[in-house]
Amino acid sequence: HIANLELLKHLTEYYPDVIEKLNYYVLVPYAASYVRRSNVVGSPSLAKEFIKNSLRTPRLAIDTLSGILTLNPEKLFKVFIMHELLPYLKIMPREKIRSILLHEILTETIVAYNLAKLVKYLAKAIEKELDVGLGLESRNIEKLVEFVDYNNLVLAYVMTPLNPMNYQVAIFKRSVDELIDSLSRRSRIIAINIMASGTISLDEAIDYLKKFKSKIYAVTSATTKPERAYNNFRKLIQLLD
Repeated sequence: HIANLELLKHLTEYYPDVIEKLNYYVLVPYAASYVRRSNVVGSPSLAKEFIKNSLRTPRLAIDTLSGILTLNPEKLFKVFIMHELLPYLKIMPREKIRSILLHEILTETIVAYNLAKLVKYLAKAIEKELDVGLGLESRNIEKLVEFVDYNNLVLAYVMTPLNPMNYQVAIFKRSVDELIDSLSRRSRIIAINIMASGTISLDEAIDYLKKFKSKIYAVTSATTKPERAYNNFRKLIQLLD
């Protein structure tokens, strides 16, 4: 998100010590920007823009050209991810990046078409480039677990909604408890949307998450008020300790 990038630039300039203290879990791409851009110029023009920009970027040019000439979709996909990451890699301390996660718009496509080969290729590429693991974000946890189990994949991280309302939690035959238990054996789970977009309080969310304490690695929380953020994080740290 461009706002996140601007915030990181601001912190780098005025609070460099903060930048050094943070750990980074980078979720790409910022899908909404591509949707808006494609509505303006159309998908073919958007693809051409991406290829032109990648060919003009020294770090990406060779892989872009190679991917086009060999018709290698995995390599082009890697170029796309790296293209998204480059602005952040210029700011973030490399040793503080913990994982690269694919946005749900990519995850759902990967799962729907069973693109396990692509996931394995990207995982190796990300590890080689940045020495970190690949993660996936998904709101369709049951299908993701089926995909992971069927292909015997081990993902570094999985980011998924987890709340007592099951809001944005797509389940069909299996319970959330069963799915989280299965997934936690292969991946570190990052719980998102724990308050169901404001439907429940933080205390209610924490009470629900207590039963997953041994199975979740991290929890996300967001607010525009610094004081509330401090109090929220303090409560969440107690949950995870």
